[in-house]
Amino acid sequence: MLTGLTIRRAQPDERIAALRLAVTPASMPALERDRQVTAFLRYAERLNWSLDRLWVIAAGQRLHWSALAIPSPGRTAMLLVAQPPRPDAAVISDALGQISTMLFEEDVHLVQLLLMENDRTTAAAARKVNFESIATLQYMKCDLNQPEASNAKVTVQPTWQWHQYDDQQHAAFRDVIAASYQGSLDCSALAGRRDIDDVIAGHKAAGEFEPRDWWLLTDAQNLLGCILLSRLPQRATMELVYLGVHPDHRGRGIGHALLQQGIETARRNRCDTLTLAVDGQNTPALRLYESVGFTAREKRVAMINFKNQSLTYN
Repeated sequence: MLTGLTIRRAQPDERIAALRLAVTPASMPALERDRQVTAFLRYAERLNWSLDRLWVIAAGQRLHWSALAIPSPGRTAMLLVAQPPRPDAAVISDALGQISTMLFEEDVHLVQLLLMENDRTTAAAARKVNFESIATLQYMKCDLNQPEASNAKVTVQPTWQWHQYDDQQHAAFRDVIAASYQGSLDCSALAGRRDIDDVIAGHKAAGEFEPRDWWLLTDAQNLLGCILLSRLPQRATMELVYLGVHPDHRGRGIGHALLQQGIETARRNRCDTLTLAVDGQNTPALRLYESVGFTAREKRVAMINFKNQSLTYN
């Protein structure tokens, strides 16, 4: 057991070492870790992420653990933490509790934590301070030049209409996203626990938001579904941020049509790759993504901590 540990904010001259712990695995070769930190700093600068909320567990000047809190629109914050952890669960629990309290005082309502599947120490520590596991996320990647993706053509039905996001369409996007959570197999523990406008604000903050990359599908009378994409900074890659189908219209090939539209949108943005994260228990979605060439990359356990457990949609 490590002794003489303190939990505190990282000093300015400790930031690189602290980020090395928080954003790269200890198993990675040293030179590659340094390259990853440099790339992360460029990415953070592009997205205007502050490094002021960088915390460490240290013995004197020696760092044993770190966590970077990244608040974002939608009253959420992501925690990037050192993995694997060196301190025991009790110390990490204290650190996560202090960081969560700080964020809640800043009007963050949801703190998110993504862990490696085998990081039982941090998971146990997080549960002690009210984090709950909501899903094991499967991260997937699609090479848009491979045959399965290259052959994907947008399905057109005579009554279907495509709409891009704008202020006039905001309410329709809001309604279809809220409805799509009903009976969803994707992170179902979140259903009904966040304000939809916060959800949309968070989706806009995922990468570089362009209204033309968000699509709503309707027919003459109904909202059918939506797909939201964002460009990842400094890369020929787009992220599929969200795909949702209205529960009244599932089983009609709408999810496939939305995904085809997403692939075409990524191509029009001159991207070579499309990425996403999906609940590993969502078998229908996994089959849909695999059908157009998505392949599994890694898995992460998603944990969340709410400031107010009674939040509902309004």
